[in-house]
Amino acid sequence: MEFPDLGAHCSEPSCQRLDFLPLKCDACSGIFCADHVAYAQHHCGSAYQK
Repeated sequence: MEFPDLGAHCSEPSCQRLDFLPLKCDACSGIFCADHVAYAQHHCGSAYQK
């Protein structure tokens, strides 16, 4: 059984992992896996606003 609407793909181009507990960056609003949610890990261009 597949759940096509469950989870989201990480927005980091080098990752694109399907994560069932995706996290939203509070600066740029991108959706990331736990490995890439930190500003430095996804090179957040909006981090200076925080």
